[in-house]
Amino acid sequence: DTAVKTFAHWVSNLCRAAVSEGRTWHFVKLMGRDASQVTLDVALQTQPNLTLISEEIQSENLLLHDVTEMMVSVIEERALQGKHYGVILIPEGVIQFISSMRALIDYLNETLKEGSKLLKEIKKLAELSDKINYVRKLLSNDLPTNLSNFDVL
Repeated sequence: DTAVKTFAHWVSNLCRAAVSEGRTWHFVKLMGRDASQVTLDVALQTQPNLTLISEEIQSENLLLHDVTEMMVSVIEERALQGKHYGVILIPEGVIQFISSMRALIDYLNETLKEGSKLLKEIKKLAELSDKINYVRKLLSNDLPTNLSNFDVL
């Protein structure tokens, strides 16, 4: 409740500033990684030009292109009316609700996880290589010269 009141106050100020400046668009990211409730409550109190709601984007299975087009359409419509300003509210976690982006995030997380496993294996191999080189050095120092080219592997 306190967050909504505070954000609503700030967004109201931005709306007034946008009107008085007449040439600025404000894209406001509001808290709400898993749900758009705060964004929706602030929008109901301030009436911005566009409010993205994560759950709607997900239910309509919109792509990043669709969301971008939605914002561009609002900006173009207002420009045709001579209004080169406005406010768009965006919930913090909206990107996770776009199916194609969710798939990309999941893929990147899996790739990072696999990469981490691979780095651990590379580190183990490097440690093994260091040990092998140490043994080679010991053997080359202690062996007669005719055996110095002996391979440990």
